[in-house]
Amino acid sequence: NKMGDLMGSQGEGEEARQFYQKSLDIAERLVRQEPERADYLRDLSVSCNKMGDLLGSLGEAEEARQFYQKSLEIRERLVRQEPERAGYQTDLVVSLFRAGTRESLERALGILRRLEAEGKLSARQSGWIEALEQRLA
Repeated sequence: NKMGDLMGSQGEGEEARQFYQKSLDIAERLVRQEPERADYLRDLSVSCNKMGDLLGSLGEAEEARQFYQKSLEIRERLVRQEPERAGYQTDLVVSLFRAGTRESLERALGILRRLEAEGKLSARQSGWIEALEQRLA
């Protein structure tokens, strides 16, 4: 993923895609071997988002949406498995934001407001609330 990030930041989209694909392949293999490992699932969701971001930047919106959807499904699973982990919930917020529908944004906002009330958000993450409110307005 780091090499994909580097190549992407240098405008080398195809090279970035190759590195992200390698990362996805590794993450998928690990999840197949140990499907209940939350850390492997989270890594796979991150790889899916990175590939989605890259494909979106390359104008491949439908392919990007498919990767975002896969990441969203994984993150919803992680929250169901460990609902007390605020990190999984904020990961879910990121995926809901990428989904971009009014319903998903409202759901993300609800999660953030609850986490803030519980004192589980960083200052940066608290700023996401205003950003989502503005986007919904």
